[in-house]
Amino acid sequence: MVYRFLNVLILCCLWGGLFNLHLGCTAKSGVKGSRQINQEKSDKKVRLIQQAGRSWSNGNMKEAKLFYQIIAEKNDFSSTERSFAWERFVKASLKTGDYDAAFDGLMQWVKINPAVKNQYIWQELWGIAVFHLPDPVFIHKSELILKNASEPVPLRGLAYSILMVLNQSNSKLLYADNLSRLYEKSSQANCMMLEQRLYTLLKYCSDEDLLALEELMTPDKDYLYPWSVITLEIVRREWKDRNDHTMSLLNKINYKKGVFADRTLLSTIYNTSKPNLEYQPKDGTKSLGVYGLILPMSGSYSSIGWRVAKGVNTAQSELMQKGISIDVKLINSESGNWIEKVKNLPESCIVVGGPLQVDVYAKLREKNLLSKKVFFTFLPKLGAGEEGKIAWRFFPSPEDQVRAILRLSKDLSITHFGVLSPEDTYGSKMSSLFSSMAAKSSFAVTNATYNPLEPSRWNKAISELIETDMIGRIPVPYTSFQALFLPDSWKNSEVLIPYVFFQGEDRLVLIGTSLWEQGLSNFDKNVMRNIDLAVFPGAWNYGNLSSRAKQLLSHIDQEDQSEADFWVGLGYDFIRFAVGLKLDKKNWVSYDVNRSTISAQYMDWSIAPIKWTRGIASQELFLLRPTSKGIRPLNIEKFKDRRKKIQDRHTKRIQEAEKEALSKE
Repeated sequence: MVYRFLNVLILCCLWGGLFNLHLGCTAKSGVKGSRQINQEKSDKKVRLIQQAGRSWSNGNMKEAKLFYQIIAEKNDFSSTERSFAWERFVKASLKTGDYDAAFDGLMQWVKINPAVKNQYIWQELWGIAVFHLPDPVFIHKSELILKNASEPVPLRGLAYSILMVLNQSNSKLLYADNLSRLYEKSSQANCMMLEQRLYTLLKYCSDEDLLALEELMTPDKDYLYPWSVITLEIVRREWKDRNDHTMSLLNKINYKKGVFADRTLLSTIYNTSKPNLEYQPKDGTKSLGVYGLILPMSGSYSSIGWRVAKGVNTAQSELMQKGISIDVKLINSESGNWIEKVKNLPESCIVVGGPLQVDVYAKLREKNLLSKKVFFTFLPKLGAGEEGKIAWRFFPSPEDQVRAILRLSKDLSITHFGVLSPEDTYGSKMSSLFSSMAAKSSFAVTNATYNPLEPSRWNKAISELIETDMIGRIPVPYTSFQALFLPDSWKNSEVLIPYVFFQGEDRLVLIGTSLWEQGLSNFDKNVMRNIDLAVFPGAWNYGNLSSRAKQLLSHIDQEDQSEADFWVGLGYDFIRFAVGLKLDKKNWVSYDVNRSTISAQYMDWSIAPIKWTRGIASQELFLLRPTSKGIRPLNIEKFKDRRKKIQDRHTKRIQEAEKEALSKE
């Protein structure tokens, strides 16, 4: 009770200090405009986030816990920021032994992000927190989960596991049997997670509790879950001083196929240390330098900035787990003093990721800062002659998008494109680039435009592009091209496409740009209709992830999603790439950077791999489809079959219309 009172008192003091600081500034400057007030609020938020981050990095978990609690409980922070703060609050609470606070934080985290309950990190932290709660509290919390059949299978498994480990001997077998039945009824993926959750939990189990479980083992249980995982934990603990008993147990679980759904668990016996919620640098840890990151952490693009930062944090934690320590200096490009912070980056910081916005990059150029650090920008395009010389690109380009489209078109035997572009800067640039690259690859192109501000005239623009006659009541198109390129947002394309169908043209391959991905990410999946031949390029391969992307996915949680996305993968891959560059020359020249990219690029990517040729980046993008179940990777053979069926259906419809017209003559 006293500790909780002190927490509240400290929180009040912290907020009081911030409030007084705001009043003091207002008194000095008099009446302020709303823009200035909003900027001050934004700066204070950033300062608070930075304070929390410093406390966390310095290992001051009590202080970090208080700062993250402030962030998590304030509605003026975004839900993404609050979700991240609750995660850090829970971890800090566990590190300081405040398991009640950790559990309360987990419940608050679920309130702002219900989907997080399905995520690896939340379930693991829940298990650790409940495992350390006193009797009978841990029983009550576990039974609440078991009473609700809709709870995720891995979470139900954790509840059974806690009761199995901590209950009296006569109840352990009952809960072990329940775990075994749950495992038998589960999918392969859930079986893997049940094994992983129990194995993590057992690392917090006392030697006495583990011995009590070992005493209940019989030969008929050797290869069955949960006993297989219990055996693995016994082997892990004995591995340093292994003897005949250790090797006998290992042989039971190692050489019989099908004992584990997740065979990688066997490799963990070499790690005899206790689990750590966040890997902190230890004695002997190798330091691989300081890296900068310029991202919008407030303002309209803050959600993107936070997702990139999440990926960076995940990569940093993984490196620490391998004994590699790095320091990441995060600079908010929306703060008033970000230029000064870039200037003040330590001399040892050579590689900087970002910026994400064109105007921020222009400011770096204007202030002559591009020559001070090696900037790998998150921009699709740099100034003429700049890439590979004064700055570099870590982002897909418009050319990458067009190359992916033309590669698909050759597979589909397309020879002629229609291009329907909006009369704006983006539409003009993309249509011009597409037409030029298509012509060089011997594709014919027919161009048309429309005014994006006059949607009532879009149908006319399409009718002029697609030549259509009427046979009775049936529109019959005589389209010369087989695919239509639409360089516009998904919001506009969604309106344009039905006009194409209205002209009777349902055979066209409808091709978008990466703008579609941005619009479809928050799309109501159930509304999708009749877009069987739509495709667009992207750098994140939804539903068909690489092994590295799956590893990233297993370490993070994303608000309202069960998956990571391109932005998280971008931050994750950038840090690993930056470390792989091994740039430690303070007097570097562009040749040094370009040479370093040659070896660094051959890493295991979570996003579409990027390659550099004399400092110029190119990315072989994935081809994606909008479907009623969300964004999905393109299966070229299924796409060809679907296209053939649509073409056949179209031909049959025209033939029937012609027969009907002849019969009426």
